Amino acid sequence: RMYTRIAMGKSSNMDVVGGDASGINGQLLLLYPLLFALQAFQGFIGVISMKATYQAVLSPEGWLDMEKHESDLRGSRGIFACGFFFFFLALGNFHATFATIIGKRKYRKMQMENSMKRSNSFHNGKAS
Repeated sequence: RMYTRIAMGKSSNMDVVGGDASGINGQLLLLYPLLFALQAFQGFIGVISMKATYQAVLSPEGWLDMEKHESDLRGSRGIFACGFFFFFLALGNFHATFATIIGKRKYRKMQMENSMKRSNSFHNGKAS
């Protein structure tokens, strides 16, 4: 139904996102804290990985010459890189989630203002 309304010009693309996928109001009360908690946990895992292996990155051995065969620097540097990217992705996920929440609130506020304007113009006898 929403796609038909878009084709007729009665709805916008955002109505499809907000209308079909929004779910029940109580679901967001569970979803947002869970999202932020999992993103915080993702960042925590990244920080722990970097904190545990940062000495391998600071060690000059193996950067310009080959490290000793029994050395585990290459693996430790890989874990540090994975931790860094995991933390970076956690920050990006947090930013995207927060921007989506703010965008939806702005859109909802704009819709409410437009409906109030239409309602006021209808009640004042200026129906368009």
